[in-house]
Amino acid sequence: MKRIAYLILGMLLVSSSVLWITACADEDETTGGITITVVDRYGVPIVGEAVYLAKSIGALSDGNYYGIYYTDAEGKVKIVELPPHYYWYDTEHYDIYGAAQVHAGIMTFVTLYVVE
Repeated sequence: MKRIAYLILGMLLVSSSVLWITACADEDETTGGITITVVDRYGVPIVGEAVYLAKSIGALSDGNYYGIYYTDAEGKVKIVELPPHYYWYDTEHYDIYGAAQVHAGIMTFVTLYVVE
């Protein structure tokens, strides 16, 4: 009788472990993100600057933006849940741009140095 009790207890522990592990598993990531830091030539953050994000250089030039974001007190814009793609970015007051590729499940970090 003890053998059956130990067998049932063991089966319960194994099955609950399997259920717990599958419940904790992350789902496949389908989006990524990008953090753009805008600084001047001395490394000082540019606060409150509009950052334009587009899916191509042509769209950026034509003003067909994916989104417009504003830098925070650290000169950063954090954009999450972006579909994987190659994104171009620009600022409102400076004639300089950059580009970065966003991958699923990864946060990409870039710095845009602006010159006055």
